[in-house]
Amino acid sequence: MMPAESWRTLLQRWLPVVLWVGLIFYFSTQSFTFSNTEGFFSEWLSWLLPEVAPGEFLPFHPVLRKVGHWFEYFTLAILLMRAQRRGNEPKLTTGAIGRTLGLVLAYAASDEYHQSWVPERTASVVDVAIDTFGGLCGVFWICLRYRRRGGT
Repeated sequence: MMPAESWRTLLQRWLPVVLWVGLIFYFSTQSFTFSNTEGFFSEWLSWLLPEVAPGEFLPFHPVLRKVGHWFEYFTLAILLMRAQRRGNEPKLTTGAIGRTLGLVLAYAASDEYHQSWVPERTASVVDVAIDTFGGLCGVFWICLRYRRRGGT
């Protein structure tokens, strides 16, 4: 049986991962189809850049959606790397990096499979690649931070 402190630590490390994965799953629902996000992005960008006509934002909508894919998995990789740390280890392990990239790829593929069952959504190998690249960038960013701190 694990002491209460261990459960608390486990929860602190893995709850953000579970919540983020849940958010990614929610983003894969009917609520976030291309047609549903088009108005949101136009309103948001119109607020940010009021001098630009809303119609001029339309070409950027697909780009913003792809950047969103990248960001979701960039963040997921960071959370996964954080969750796998043991205490105050000064170095990253290749095992943690490999597990993180494997989990990012597996979740990206399963997320696209989920989208194939959602009306107005499609599964895309390109999105899996963008998601995985986002995860790879997240791992790379964590590695750079560790190196800057003097870890290996």
